[in-house]
Amino acid sequence: MAHRRKFGGGRGEAVAKAVGVKGSYLPDVVDATAGLGRDAFVLASVGCRVRMLERNPVVAALLDDGLRRGYQDPEIGGWLQERLQLIHASSLTALSDITPRPDVVYLDPMFPHKQKERAGEKRDACFPVSGGAG
Repeated sequence: MAHRRKFGGGRGEAVAKAVGVKGSYLPDVVDATAGLGRDAFVLASVGCRVRMLERNPVVAALLDDGLRRGYQDPEIGGWLQERLQLIHASSLTALSDITPRPDVVYLDPMFPHKQKERAGEKRDACFPVSGGAG
């Protein structure tokens, strides 16, 4: 994370492109598989508001601890508190209750990457949220 904070990549990061960050457009994102929050941190660092869903209690506790520590950081704490929110819940149940509705629901697959993939390359899925019921 320290490397990302310092050298970033920002809007050039694959996750930022995947959710549609472009120009002044910064979508409101739900990271439905937050894990340790790496992708959410990148999105927040470029200006997106990110609500992170994590169902595993151990992973959620680790992420919560990291967030609390980040909130205390004088360099990033302010925007971290404004842009990142952890919701300890399963995305299967929580997505229907989230308001306001996000622009994008981001899913990071939970399977190992092939050896032939470049470092950092991921197969991610983003789904724009339509205005209708769904």
